[in-house]
Amino acid sequence: MPQLDGYEYVPFPFDALSPQSGELTWIKEFEDSPVEGAVIEFPIPYAALPGDTEHWSSIDPERGTTLTLEAPLPLLPTSKLAGSAFNAEDGNPEAFSGSVYLGDRHHPIDLYNLAFADTRSGLTLTVHCLVLFTFEGISAGDDVEYDDTEWKFSAPITVRNDAHNYREGPSPSAFRRILRLFK
Repeated sequence: MPQLDGYEYVPFPFDALSPQSGELTWIKEFEDSPVEGAVIEFPIPYAALPGDTEHWSSIDPERGTTLTLEAPLPLLPTSKLAGSAFNAEDGNPEAFSGSVYLGDRHHPIDLYNLAFADTRSGLTLTVHCLVLFTFEGISAGDDVEYDDTEWKFSAPITVRNDAHNYREGPSPSAFRRILRLFK
């Protein structure tokens, strides 16, 4: 969405948001496929933002919202993740992405960097990204829109030990297809 004439564009007030403890889930295509990367989700509770009114808010007051990130991370045990960092420019930048649902719209995210650290309270993830608010647009009040804004935050994270496959069953290899013919 191009910037609109007559509107002022301001950075999004990310300091008003507080991502809660996130969860990293390894992903793969089929149950017998290798891991392709990870999906990371952080719940974000309601926060009043500029542009919110009595009848409309950028974040659902009862459910909050979720920040979802995807990255082609190698499958590593939690102990090996601590102290590691992954940068989009080191690999496939398009594969480092995400979105956040604010103001009744999904706003795409360009993910720059993920850095894992071991703290006294467990594993923490620092995220550095750019949220593309001008893609769908989101109001900050009369004649004011949010501009694309960089966001850097840290939050605790847990790592699921099992991987999620986004297609059911085993991969349809030629051998398995031939076996099905004889059943």
